[in-house]
Amino acid sequence: MKTLKISIPLFIVFLSVVSFQCTKQSFQSNNEDVGVEELLQKGEPIFIKDLIIAKDLNISELVAKAKMGGGREYAICGSVLVFENCTFEGDLTGDFRERNNHTTTSFLHPVRFIDCDFKRKVDFSECEFRSAVSFFRCTFYEEPSFQGASFRGKVAMRENHFFENTMFQDAVFHESVNFSKSVFHKDISFQNVHFNDRLLMHSIKILGYGDFTLMDCDRDFLFNYAECPGKLVFDHSFFRKRSEFISFNGNDLSMRSCDFYALKMDKSVLTGYLDLESSRFDKGDFQRENIEYEKIIGIN
Repeated sequence: MKTLKISIPLFIVFLSVVSFQCTKQSFQSNNEDVGVEELLQKGEPIFIKDLIIAKDLNISELVAKAKMGGGREYAICGSVLVFENCTFEGDLTGDFRERNNHTTTSFLHPVRFIDCDFKRKVDFSECEFRSAVSFFRCTFYEEPSFQGASFRGKVAMRENHFFENTMFQDAVFHESVNFSKSVFHKDISFQNVHFNDRLLMHSIKILGYGDFTLMDCDRDFLFNYAECPGKLVFDHSFFRKRSEFISFNGNDLSMRSCDFYALKMDKSVLTGYLDLESSRFDKGDFQRENIEYEKIIGIN
């Protein structure tokens, strides 16, 4: 009986190691035998670790597609995707455009990138993520785009570095979003983004221009302990629950024609101006400890 109890776990470990090695090798074998294309088409989970991926990886080309009319195709990815400590030397895309053809991808299961470096373009514009998405401690060296994407699960993009302009405009987030401790070294756009759940941006850094205009936040918007030496613009945005900029350190902050439930900016420091011209406070609550009166525009 003792031999049986020891051998079963060892056998399971052996199978797990063999399974992982086969999956890893299949990616390195350029889609020969059981390659990424076959794994994606079958909807099998893909776990890749400690790998340099030299070629472009266009996920929309590796799965079955359906015509949507107008030259547009819809690709469906049924695999769980997990990449850890990988370097992408080519483009990583789920959105493909060529002449009159346009293909976007729908990811049915979790997508996760941990400690990954993206040397080239990352483009998930107009893609649909039906489950959780995570980018943790990743580095983006070129412009990433999530423009027009739909996130139906929770999103965690914590402790990342974005060295070029980053685009999320027109995206929709259905569940909570966490960008805490990420650093945006250039401009970022969240223009016309809809957040159905809480947005958490604790301790982020935006070193360039931040465009948050026409944003719609249905739940709490938490921007505490952020450092933003450039200008941030939130004009014409809706904040239907709490808005917090506690211990915020920034320059110019424009919030013209916004609708706030309540705005809290205690212990914040501004070197420029806070422009609240034509903004409204449904609860009539605006806390601004430490912000000099002469730096506030539009509040009597």
